[in-house]
Amino acid sequence: MTSPIRVGRVAAVTVALTLALSGIAGANAGQRSFQQTYPLASKLCANVEKGKAPKRLRKSSAQVLVDCGALQTSFTAARTAVLSTFASIASARATERASVKASCPSKPDHSAACEHARKKASKVFATLNLQHIHAARAYFLAAEAARRTFWTAIHALPGGGDIRADERIRVQSD
Repeated sequence: MTSPIRVGRVAAVTVALTLALSGIAGANAGQRSFQQTYPLASKLCANVEKGKAPKRLRKSSAQVLVDCGALQTSFTAARTAVLSTFASIASARATERASVKASCPSKPDHSAACEHARKKASKVFATLNLQHIHAARAYFLAAEAARRTFWTAIHALPGGGDIRADERIRVQSD
């Protein structure tokens, strides 16, 4: 039989890891602006919009603006999705923490109800961490796919082949 102290320690470690992972992940996926995510593309788009397209691309300005709009739309959709998912996960974590607190009103509480709440919370936090990682990876994959699509389109335009593209977006789990 597992001792109540050991279960409590495992739950405490799980909660600490959950909070640590959520702090790391929240600082990355979905936190950067369009300009920070795609610095070269956003600069190109802004210049074309102002009528200051590179000479080689001036004849294709209308198509560049269409491609810029598609990139912006893809980015906004990916960012909205990941931030919405993160908010939902944060709400679920808060609900689970409140449930544990309600079941464990005193500090060194080793009642059956408290131990059950801690064990359940541990499983819920593990599932939420996996959801968080999945959402972050999906965001980075979508951002990279949009970047590739944009630069492939720009490089296919007359005069666009030698314009420097943004760096590849590294897929992360946080």
